Amino acid sequence: MRRIPPLIRENLDASGKELWDEVVAGRGPRVIAQDGSMAGPFGLWLVTPGIGRHLVGLGGSLHTDTTLDRRLTELATIAVTAYWRAEYPFWAHAQMARELGFPDSVLDAIAAGDPPVLTSALEETVYDIARNVAETGTVDPALLDAASASLDQRQLVELVVLCGWYTLVSFAINAFGVPLPPGVPHQWPADVKEHQREEAEQ
Repeated sequence: MRRIPPLIRENLDASGKELWDEVVAGRGPRVIAQDGSMAGPFGLWLVTPGIGRHLVGLGGSLHTDTTLDRRLTELATIAVTAYWRAEYPFWAHAQMARELGFPDSVLDAIAAGDPPVLTSALEETVYDIARNVAETGTVDPALLDAASASLDQRQLVELVVLCGWYTLVSFAINAFGVPLPPGVPHQWPADVKEHQREEAEQ
C-alpha cells in the first residue's frame, strides 16, 4: 500500500521542480508514471529535494562512473533487490538484465532465492558477493579473494557500494509502499497478500 501520496510537478516548490526537471533530463520520460507522478524511488526523493538531488547523483554515478562491466552491475542489483523483495527496482532492473542477455531462468532463480546458473566464474562470484553483503552486511574474505583475481580494488569498492545503494533504495521502496506500474504482475504476490492482511487487522 502506498504510504506517501504521489507528487506531480505542478504541486512542487521551486527546489522540487528543479529536481524533477533534472531527473527527467537524465532518465527520460519513462520515469513519469501514468498518473503524472514520478515513478519508482524518484517520487520519494522529491519529498526531500535537497537530499534527493544527492541521491539522484549517487545513483547515476554508480552506473555511469563505475569501471564494472554493466552485466555485473545489473546482476548485483537484481541480487540485492531480490533479497529485500523490493518489487519496483527488481522489475526495472530485470528488464535491463534481459537486454544484456540474462535469460528468464536466471532472473527467476534469483527472485526465488536460488543460486542462478551463470555463464562465468566472475558472474558467480559477483552474485555471491552481492547476496553475502545483503544477508550479512559484510563480505566473506574468501569471496573477496576470489573476486580479486578478476576485479581490482576500485571495482571491488564500487561493487560493495552499489550493493549498499540498492539496499537503501529497497528499504525506501518497501517502507513507503512504492507501487509497480499498472498492469505489471507482482513478483512476490504472497508477500503482498500478507501485508494487506496485516494492514486490515490493524
